[in-house]
Amino acid sequence: MTHTQLLERLHNEEYRSWPVTEAIKPDIEYHIYSEVAVNNCDTELVIAFGSESGKTLPAADCYTVTICDKKWFFHVKDVFLCSRHSVQQQPKDCLICIDRQGEVHAPEDMIQAHDYRGMNHTDWQPRKKCAQLSEDRYNANTWAVYSDTVTTVLNENIMRCHSVYAENTDNCVYCEDIEEWLLEEDAHYDRHNEQWNYERPRLDTTDRSRLQDYHCGICPEMYVSDNVAQPRRGLLNYTIGFEVEKRDIEGSESTGAYIEQQPLFSHWETDSSCGVEGITNVYSLDNFDTFKRHVLSSHYTDNSTTSDCGGHINFASRFNKMEYWHIRPWLGLFYSMFKKRLRNTYSSRNKKVSPYEGRSHNYGVLVEKTARTGKLFELRLPNRVRTGKTLLNRFKMMQHLVTCIDAYIHEDFAYTQVKYSDQHTGLPDWLLASTGIIPDWIIQDAAQMLNEISPQTAQRVRYLFEEAKNTLLQFYTHEELAEVIVYAYAFQHYIDEEDMTAAAHRLAAQYI
Repeated sequence: MTHTQLLERLHNEEYRSWPVTEAIKPDIEYHIYSEVAVNNCDTELVIAFGSESGKTLPAADCYTVTICDKKWFFHVKDVFLCSRHSVQQQPKDCLICIDRQGEVHAPEDMIQAHDYRGMNHTDWQPRKKCAQLSEDRYNANTWAVYSDTVTTVLNENIMRCHSVYAENTDNCVYCEDIEEWLLEEDAHYDRHNEQWNYERPRLDTTDRSRLQDYHCGICPEMYVSDNVAQPRRGLLNYTIGFEVEKRDIEGSESTGAYIEQQPLFSHWETDSSCGVEGITNVYSLDNFDTFKRHVLSSHYTDNSTTSDCGGHINFASRFNKMEYWHIRPWLGLFYSMFKKRLRNTYSSRNKKVSPYEGRSHNYGVLVEKTARTGKLFELRLPNRVRTGKTLLNRFKMMQHLVTCIDAYIHEDFAYTQVKYSDQHTGLPDWLLASTGIIPDWIIQDAAQMLNEISPQTAQRVRYLFEEAKNTLLQFYTHEELAEVIVYAYAFQHYIDEEDMTAAAHRLAAQYI
């Protein structure tokens, strides 16, 4: 009932016009009289409504009520105060009800409701300030003060005191194992049984069908091709594996969630920086066909990512022939491809690729780790894996990189004998011939770089760039590739030398 309706009913049923008018003479409206009486702090007041209507009573026996912005005097026995319910009669025996906030209500608008004190206590409250509790959890027609209830994800109203830690109205779930309501973030959803539980399921740490904790220790399978390698040379002698970080897997990022087992992935783990992380199986670097078949059979590779996700690459020599000083002469191109990642917290350390620092810092560009068969190296620069095609291109890029590393290990310096006749110094003719337009700054920077850096540095960058040409063209335009090679010269010079030239510093300084 609105205040206007309530006031109209009081006038029709409880207001005695003649006695009131006589009591407040001279002839004035009651609300004018009441304002004057309140302002003058009168010790006796004329009652407006009820059985005492028109009587003049001591102010101590009266209660001032504001309805529709006008003041009215009631006898205290006709006012139900929610704050003093224990000494008051039932609301139906009164004319009006005043809640704890001082708002006026009709008696029929009041109900008995529970509050923060629990189910053993009820209080009279305005119906509009209460919520009816779920009949599945409480008796029928049970009410509680709205501020002391929460609404669960199943759209059921429950007492806040029955939902441990509950603070919001849409994040509570019922845990079957403890028969209690909890915040969703404190509970665990069992997809297999389709229910929420408080206790985290005890996982078999070898179960590849469940999302495991970070660094759970499951060992990936090894896929080595049947190719016959040369006694000391060849990609067969090197392995590769990927860490594929995603926002979630099948909508979940909680330990114990069920996942589909796919041939590409050894298992999936939780990851604090992104969400979840898929650890691929390990492949010999000449086994692209098997890797491609496994990638194409996985839809998880296309799951959504965030800017916090990375795509670390682990590679190793099967016979422990590879060291830091074999890898660092070839990293300039990868620095250029992922230059923004050089400023990322998780891949910003040890940019000079020192073997001494590289073994002690987890967040380096290149980190040496211990594997079952010896050491492996984790290249942390690559960014997120958006699709399966990204993985295929990176596999090929690592083939090109390791081919150069393998030659360096075996002191095969044939790359130093390759000659290039460029129309513009340092830029392949095939870049210019394909587009005909390369920005002047790139042409000028390339010429300046090759004039300042050592011929050995320039030769290594150019050789790897040419070897990876067809792969790079899968995800760069010709103009973008021209910029990539210029930055590659600068970064490799930075790795190789103690002091940088002016041109290299101008390009690389903001990333290193």
